[in-house]
Amino acid sequence: MTETTEKESPAAASPNLGLADDDRRVVAFYEGLLPFRGSPSIHLGFWDGTTGSHREAVANMNRVLAGWVGLQAGERVLDAGRGFGCGAVWLAEEMGVQVTGINIVPAQIYGARRLAHRRGLSHLISFEHRDFTLTGFLDESFDVVWVVESICHTPEKQSFMDEARRQALGRRPVPNAVSSRR
Repeated sequence: MTETTEKESPAAASPNLGLADDDRRVVAFYEGLLPFRGSPSIHLGFWDGTTGSHREAVANMNRVLAGWVGLQAGERVLDAGRGFGCGAVWLAEEMGVQVTGINIVPAQIYGARRLAHRRGLSHLISFEHRDFTLTGFLDESFDVVWVVESICHTPEKQSFMDEARRQALGRRPVPNAVSSRR
């Protein structure tokens, strides 16, 4: 996994992907989005009768999804549409997996790298500027493709599903949560 120093700027975090207009709109939206007040995550989470805060709802969602897919320590997870890196940090800390987070929003990649560095998880987590509909990773590079509230932003949903299946060949696709498991 590559380590990013805290001095790296958001602009230096990634090269230009040659984004399509739809992707540029997503980047523009997310460049200015801050996590919900009091919680480092931008996801809605999973609320049940015992959930008292947004932070708890997000952790609950991660627990439910990790249990549902049967995530095991040591597995390789592609976290597609990563956001600010909170989910990747949770996966590494709580589940003991190796996470590669990909995103098209440079400021989020920068923030996610800083978070992993601050938490001492750079050996388990890396973040890259890639399009989740065409990642460039080799076939079956991951055990699980993890996607939470991000495929709704691409008009190329079938391309995403095809790429997720290729990344974790042989497992069923699960849109908008845990997308595929090898």
